[in-house]
Amino acid sequence: MKTLAMFALLAFQETPEERRIEQKISQVKATVAFEDTPLAAVVDYLREVADVNIVIDAAAAALDIRVNLQVAGLSVKSILKLALAGKKAGTLYENDVLLVTAEDRLRRKIVMELYDIRDLLFPLQDFPGEEFDLNQNGLGGVFADADPGGGDEPLPVEDLVLAHTGGGYWDENPEAGCSLNNGILVVRATKEIHAQVRRLLDVLRANK
Repeated sequence: MKTLAMFALLAFQETPEERRIEQKISQVKATVAFEDTPLAAVVDYLREVADVNIVIDAAAAALDIRVNLQVAGLSVKSILKLALAGKKAGTLYENDVLLVTAEDRLRRKIVMELYDIRDLLFPLQDFPGEEFDLNQNGLGGVFADADPGGGDEPLPVEDLVLAHTGGGYWDENPEAGCSLNNGILVVRATKEIHAQVRRLLDVLRANK
């Protein structure tokens, strides 16, 4: 009988078309010289070069992005990333296309990721404080408001994730969630929160 984790894994997998797009934009290289070029023209060129579906949504189009970029022999994926850098826009896969959209939509977009944490499947002591500052520049963290007299009960990994990532995010977003099934941590959250989860898991592993 398939477990819930197996069903979750199937749900999370990229579609064949998304895998094809990712492969093409990672492998196909191009040389470009964009000077104050509208984003639409940049995307038209990259779409043709890589032979993939790249679409600009209304939110990104409203930003009126102009691109100044000169590179040689770079992947289409890297070119697109550089073209959007600092422009309050980014990309995500949606409906079998690579969608260029505004940064605020990317922050709201909930995606599911699976984390194999079987190596952490023993009770872990909670951090000695209420706040955990996930260091963006490394795997370390800063613990605040230490309380040596705190409870002695160890917490499951999923409870640590909910307690030390996202601030009030988990309570404010009913579609978000974190659960454990057969050693797989199933997390539904934005990319920003997933980054915090990964850093937290790194810290837990480093302090086993």
